[in-house]
Amino acid sequence: MGSLKAKGGIFNSEIEAGAATKIEGASGIGNTDITIDGLLKLLKSGAEIADVDLVAGSGDRIEAKTGFTDSTFTFTDPFDAANPKQRAFRKFATRATAMHVDVIGEASFGKIELGRAIDFNATSGAPGLPADSLVGVGLDFANPTVIDGVRIKGLRNEPIAMDNAFFNAHSINSISVVFAAGGAGDRFGFGAEMFPKGATYKDDDGTVRLKQRDLVIGDNLVNLAGTRLTVRMVDAD
Repeated sequence: MGSLKAKGGIFNSEIEAGAATKIEGASGIGNTDITIDGLLKLLKSGAEIADVDLVAGSGDRIEAKTGFTDSTFTFTDPFDAANPKQRAFRKFATRATAMHVDVIGEASFGKIELGRAIDFNATSGAPGLPADSLVGVGLDFANPTVIDGVRIKGLRNEPIAMDNAFFNAHSINSISVVFAAGGAGDRFGFGAEMFPKGATYKDDDGTVRLKQRDLVIGDNLVNLAGTRLTVRMVDAD
């Protein structure tokens, strides 16, 4: 199957295909298992992607106009040290909410751009790490994976843009987040050995910019408005 483009939606389906596949559902993709033997060039929904279990070697663009819900995206290509440009996917994006979503792979990730991230997990290069957790301070990544960038933009009339969301890789190259949750509960955020461009956080109380040189081993807390957001620097040695 070279491509599947539904003017309506794709629902209650099982899809198995080879590489170079494009899958598009104009009114949504839901309750569907997708298995791709190789590269998935495009998975795109004109509405929501919900209750989807995707397994693919790698991907290019994964996009949903009105959000991701209750879905798992697993990328199986092994890390290739000889190919520094290798990515499990190039872009994973929605302008809306990604909720109850796991994104897992052995290779590096491209850019993750979300309106909101709630109960969200993206882990590159630490396949044994439990979901909904940050890497331990002494954990060594099997390979020097990266996440090219994470941006959580927020949504109008939604006071919280990030809660119980976890991003892990050997290096997370850039971070931009707004309106993280505070109050009681466990910490969430970003775990890596390196943060080359640091992290920027913004809410109504102001802006915090954490640079690589300012970070210490362990949890670097973002204390504006009492958020539970942390940037955890791992010391593999």
